[in-house]
Amino acid sequence: MTEQRGRNWWFVAYPDSLKDDWRESLDSQGLVWIESPLHDKDVTPEGETKKAHYHIMVLFSGNKSLKQIQEISDGLSGVKLDIPNNRVKEVRATVRYMVHADQPDKYQYGLENLVGHGIDLAEILTTTSDKKSALKEMSKYILENDITDFGELVDVAMSNDIWFDVLSSRNTLFLKELVNANWKRNHQDYWKK
Repeated sequence: MTEQRGRNWWFVAYPDSLKDDWRESLDSQGLVWIESPLHDKDVTPEGETKKAHYHIMVLFSGNKSLKQIQEISDGLSGVKLDIPNNRVKEVRATVRYMVHADQPDKYQYGLENLVGHGIDLAEILTTTSDKKSALKEMSKYILENDITDFGELVDVAMSNDIWFDVLSSRNTLFLKELVNANWKRNHQDYWKK
């Protein structure tokens, strides 16, 4: 049997066995990782409180083996952590699970309480639908507010994370052309002369 490999992994860490500097240890390795809030309100099916724990997700640009992930988790504590039991298949869904966002029967820890280390959580949590809606909103804003300068649009987008993400990493050409078309429409009398 071949060893399991994957780009993204997550595991459970218990505060009572973590080293005091566990966060700094992960950061000092240059890892990109996500930390859940402390899960101290989870209950078993029998109604008993589960042992307090964190969910830790580590993301890599290339595949890593289970053994490599175990070395990382073992380095956080003198006591062995739970074996990293999950290779992450879908990052966004796993991040949402880390706070029970889609499980109303479980305690809600809140997406705002996740901590990204070396990663922008908004980028992970923003859906394609959110981005398409933002692009429509921006297009409507350009037309309704007679935006004829791309810099003006950038100024507005900087106060809205999703707009800025859409503007800076996608659709720049489309939005520039829309601003340019607006400018031409406003100056067509000039061109007729």
